[in-house]
Amino acid sequence: ELEELDTKKFEAEYQNRLKEITANECCMIIFTSGTTGNPKGVMLSHDNLIWNAQNKSKMLSELKVGREVSVSFLPLCHVAAQMIDFFLSTLLAATVHIADKNALKDSLPKTLLEVRPTFFFGVPRIFEKFQENFEGFSISKRSLGLDRVKVCMIGGAPLNLRTFNFLRKLGLNISNNYGMTEASGPISMSSIDDFRFGSSGKCLPSI
Repeated sequence: ELEELDTKKFEAEYQNRLKEITANECCMIIFTSGTTGNPKGVMLSHDNLIWNAQNKSKMLSELKVGREVSVSFLPLCHVAAQMIDFFLSTLLAATVHIADKNALKDSLPKTLLEVRPTFFFGVPRIFEKFQENFEGFSISKRSLGLDRVKVCMIGGAPLNLRTFNFLRKLGLNISNNYGMTEASGPISMSSIDDFRFGSSGKCLPSI
């Protein structure tokens, strides 16, 4: 249906809006979780987000423009999902598959098997659930749909040692990530060649 839409009548309005946008203007407002008080709306500008996506991509040399595939399943009200699923993926010209609304309940494993992403980002609880459901069974990256994953990015909380060992046993390349909403996402991350358990790696270039 989208392909059949006549976009010509919207072209003038689209061009006008493009001309009115400046790099330092607010692109989105994301509300923090409110862990230290009431949630606060964080104004993130276009250049905040683009700069961060560009610098994150510099630390992900494994990922190549036009060749990557990802799955969007985390809530888009969080800056991490916005950064990975939209800004980084757009910069990489990646194919993004939008997961089913029940992904965080039970449908994510099926989606991963169908899509077989080449990079993956999740909070530790996602990987803990993998471990709880599959540890002790004869499984492989392929049986989880993760056999094409070049880098498995983890953020939002520390990863426990047991889950880390489970992922390593599968042969996944892990990158710990640290960031904040106010920083438009990532501040530091570990590379797959310089990974140390318990460390969030090095600051992004120019930080």
